[in-house]
Amino acid sequence: MTNEKQRQLFETLKLIKDQWVEISIIKHENCLENKEAQNEIIEAVLYSVMEMIDGYNDNLTFSLDLIDKDTKQSLKEGIELHDQFMNYLYEAEKERY
Repeated sequence: MTNEKQRQLFETLKLIKDQWVEISIIKHENCLENKEAQNEIIEAVLYSVMEMIDGYNDNLTFSLDLIDKDTKQSLKEGIELHDQFMNYLYEAEKERY
């Protein structure tokens, strides 16, 4: 279960993903297959970023966190960002179609 700030983070990442999917479609031929492929690639990139923040990337020798500057609270608190982000995307995009 995510809190409001975590949900806002996921929503913002989804908006970034959607924006770049649309830009990639405009730059390439406009067909449904291409859009789905671009969507999957961009989702995978964002998932990888969230995995990195969660500590599942062996390339980093240090731990990352996302901290709310006002409250000093971690957005990682109590969840795995990468899993919850994908759950958020699934629910958000299910409503869209």
